[in-house]
Amino acid sequence: MKKSACAGMLSGLAALAVAAPCFAEPATSGSLQLGLGFRYGVELNEGNANPWGSGLGFNGGYTLPVIPIYLGGNIEYFFGNTVQGTGFELKSRLWQIHAEGGYDIGLTDFFVLRPKLGLGPATLTQKSCLLGACNSDSKAYMSVAPGLTLMIFTPVIRLSFDGRYEFVLADETAKAFIFSFGIGF
Repeated sequence: MKKSACAGMLSGLAALAVAAPCFAEPATSGSLQLGLGFRYGVELNEGNANPWGSGLGFNGGYTLPVIPIYLGGNIEYFFGNTVQGTGFELKSRLWQIHAEGGYDIGLTDFFVLRPKLGLGPATLTQKSCLLGACNSDSKAYMSVAPGLTLMIFTPVIRLSFDGRYEFVLADETAKAFIFSFGIGF
């Protein structure tokens, strides 16, 4: 009895391992995609001014036709935040350029899910003022941003919702959740 149960479980696992996924062909297959959008970054570090905050971005890329691998990138500017106290002020903002790679999964004819990874430089700019004397500093660091995008295809435009967890590999690693909403074609 134990041998037949074990054989049944093994054959079931083997069938699951070799079964082809039943996803639709993604609507992005073999196409160029361009988009603009609003971004918002929630800093996960404590203490400093949030260099992300609200921002704007442009993205573009291409999904290969046979295997739906996405190759693209984005440019983003975040307006950051200002922290003030008695006699001091700290302003912080960030802009970045990422190369992205992902895999498009067609959920239906109208929905595509894209797990992805972005890599590229992020430039952190800070301006600090203490009793009227100001000092500015701007440095570029490597950043890594794994994420997930959901795209909805309407007859005219494409809507996208994106979430990423970003690491900026600075002296003290800066971390944030970045959420974005965009339109494109």
